[in-house]
Amino acid sequence: MTRRPLTAVGIAAALVLLLPNICDSAMAPKSESHFPVPSYESPQWWVNRGRADLLAAKAAASNLQRGRAKNLVFFLGDGLSLTSTMAGRVYKGQLQNRSGEEAQLSYETFPQIALAKTYDCDFQTSDSGATATAIGSGVKTNDGNIGVNQDVIRGNCTTYDPSKNLYSFMHYAQLAGKSVGLVTTTRITHATPAAMYAHSPSRSWESDANLPAGTDKTKCPDIATQLVSNAADWNVIFGGGRTNFLPTAESTIDYSNKNSSVSGKRQDGVNLINRWRNLQSSKMRRFAFAESKSQFDAIDPANTDYVLGLFAHEPPALPVGQRDGPDLSGAESLRDGGQSHSHSVPQSNALPFSWKLVASITLTMTTTASEPCTMSWSWTGQSLEQW
Repeated sequence: MTRRPLTAVGIAAALVLLLPNICDSAMAPKSESHFPVPSYESPQWWVNRGRADLLAAKAAASNLQRGRAKNLVFFLGDGLSLTSTMAGRVYKGQLQNRSGEEAQLSYETFPQIALAKTYDCDFQTSDSGATATAIGSGVKTNDGNIGVNQDVIRGNCTTYDPSKNLYSFMHYAQLAGKSVGLVTTTRITHATPAAMYAHSPSRSWESDANLPAGTDKTKCPDIATQLVSNAADWNVIFGGGRTNFLPTAESTIDYSNKNSSVSGKRQDGVNLINRWRNLQSSKMRRFAFAESKSQFDAIDPANTDYVLGLFAHEPPALPVGQRDGPDLSGAESLRDGGQSHSHSVPQSNALPFSWKLVASITLTMTTTASEPCTMSWSWTGQSLEQW
């Protein structure tokens, strides 16, 4: 029998299994409670709560048989795993001076909730591009691919042709005459949002500056170019990554950094923002472009049917858990998400909503003779929760 070498993954798994036993044996029973039991809790309260949850689940199942949805808001938390959800839930509860686990994030209260496992055709741990492609199209693909099937090799333009394209539900919604919008708190060309409209052998090809030397730019256009060509008929597009749409000879304002100037990244000399404007003008549409909060606030929803907002040259930096803050190049408007004006689009009812950030936390547990099971916290990311 061949022995396999002990890997870092195996060590980590062993530590995870051992930690609960270590902590159980190291921690002596304590008489006091870190978090007092709420006065309303009782054995009967838990019975009543369970009964209420069961009735709510039955009602939700019954509602599935009624009517037909008119609008769909698809919210995707990139990297928002079960452990990230748990950490955010506990943090939220402990901010309210409770133990934490009894708290609920907004999406945990939805009437229908399901779990999905993520993996690529060629990798066990999926990246955002392949995962978003699978979510959007229903077809799995290779790691790093954007809107193309598994026959395309990552980073290899020669393996791509349009017959290998995968199309997202947003594409089909548009074909069905629906109003379509895409809002992200990262670059609009980032892997997750890009999978909704682009077809690329590599998530990294956000602008033509990222294409490898010798790449056929006609066969494999960069993702920013594809946004303008493939999503020109979408009603709302909000995100960051403005420099991917501007040539190196042009500069733009970095509103989040004392209004400093930053140059575009494109090497083909094309201003894609102007190209988008020209496309809208050629179709005689009512449109608007915004790159700052003041420009966003100036948009008149009653007279605007198509809007493009590129609010930062890099992902908008939103302050964790902070409701009020400086003008973060339109990021505040993304977070307020239509609270001030809902930006209704044709054929749809306006759905005002707003979001706040909840920290995703790494928990590190250490054990010593004097301090058994000491837990330290470090910030590793952010997730969104309804305000």
